[in-house]
Amino acid sequence: MRLVDVNPTVDGSLQRALEAVAADVGRMVRIRPGPNGDRYPLLDWVLSPLPETCDRERLGLAIDYRGAAIPWDDVVRFARAYPALPMVLMGASIGGDGVIPAALDMAPNLILELAPAPVDANVATLVARFGAHRFTERADAIAAGPWGEAHL
Repeated sequence: MRLVDVNPTVDGSLQRALEAVAADVGRMVRIRPGPNGDRYPLLDWVLSPLPETCDRERLGLAIDYRGAAIPWDDVVRFARAYPALPMVLMGASIGGDGVIPAALDMAPNLILELAPAPVDANVATLVARFGAHRFTERADAIAAGPWGEAHL
């Protein structure tokens, strides 16, 4: 399974993504907000009706800032606006970002994609506190995991 890329600011992109999902290409839609992506903010009024559609169609939403600094306030606010929608945040500096525990506390539907590096003590501590279901090795693997089975 792979991620289905969507730029919600381009006309017709949501329909193309739904067609890809219908063709069983993937169950996870990826957006790329921010300066290194498609240059839009992570705001519900910009992205609508994408999150509502993902929720209705039981799709996950991957958020990829493509190496840019993650605006945690925006991510948490957006995740809390759609609590039933599973969201995978790609590229977070899990061992080095002190706001991650607060973000996971405030947004139970937020899942963090792990870097390909070996799991260190910081990651192990977060997994012990929040559960392995809040972390994934690959965003496109969520549908096969226990979190996806419960929520997708």
